[in-house]
Amino acid sequence: SGRGDGIAFSFYFAIKHSVNIELNTEKQHKILETNDCIAMTIAYKYLKESGSNTQLFRDKANEIMSNTEREQEKNWIFLYEVLPKSSLKDTFLKELTNHNVEIWKI
Repeated sequence: SGRGDGIAFSFYFAIKHSVNIELNTEKQHKILETNDCIAMTIAYKYLKESGSNTQLFRDKANEIMSNTEREQEKNWIFLYEVLPKSSLKDTFLKELTNHNVEIWKI
């Protein structure tokens, strides 16, 4: 998904080089509408590190958790980064949390 790749790279660059991106609610919705796991995850990470509200991303993660197991598997990185351990159903993800595994090193 070219659009997701572009979003992900933009936020990777912004995090790595401390670039400010204006990310209003409308733009957040557009990112979430891509349903691109990596784009959603790195945008979430950007918001979290900049101290911005991440509620829309947490809502999306909860929505994915109520979907099929296949949908959860496609978005495991997003779920792992966004949700607290208590919300994770997958034993593998819970185990990663137990060992404080860090997926992103930017």
